[in-house]
Amino acid sequence: MKFLNKHISVAIILSLAGLIGCSKSSQASDTNEASNNKSGQTSSDAPLKEPKVAAIAPEDNPALKGTPVLGFKLGDSTFDSVKARLSNYNVLDGESYAGGPILENDGSGFDIEGLQSTSFAFDANNKLVCVSMTFSESNKMGHDTYRQLVAYVKARKYKVIRVVAPFVGNQLTEFSTPNHDVISVNSPHLDFHIYVEYATQGFNRARARYQQQQSSQQKNREATNF
Repeated sequence: MKFLNKHISVAIILSLAGLIGCSKSSQASDTNEASNNKSGQTSSDAPLKEPKVAAIAPEDNPALKGTPVLGFKLGDSTFDSVKARLSNYNVLDGESYAGGPILENDGSGFDIEGLQSTSFAFDANNKLVCVSMTFSESNKMGHDTYRQLVAYVKARKYKVIRVVAPFVGNQLTEFSTPNHDVISVNSPHLDFHIYVEYATQGFNRARARYQQQQSSQQKNREATNF
């Protein structure tokens, strides 16, 4: 979520080739120059082609300040740029809450201990809007992996906006980034997995809207039975 001597020899060979073929090249050059002079044109009049500039991937563009996650940038990375750097991925059927495609990866390629899977959700413009990760808990009683993941995110100096830490039960820490993206580290009780999510505000709004619609439809279906 990873990359002189031959040139000198070639230059000598090309120089020798130019000397060997000098007569034909010179003759052709003279002929071309004479032809150009007759038409009132010189080789310097020919339009110059501008060199092609390679496009900078959003992940490598310092001008783009999306929240970093797994080497990508929320709101800046695209479906194509993520695919280009992701290994062992699948494109899932259906679409994300934000109306775009979803990529799924088995956790390989990131060199993070305990990472079992990742998913990347995009909006209708193919911009990355949500990254989800699933980790295995190394210490089911002490929540060691959960605590370590929270510490990793805290090291970024993001603002902690919510903490749920009962003696027994679900563990949750939420952060807000300078871009107002939300990061959640969630360890459900007796699940033995930790779920980490990076999501933009737009994605969270789209998900909440969809879930509200689904809830309303479910209640309407239930009401028809009474």
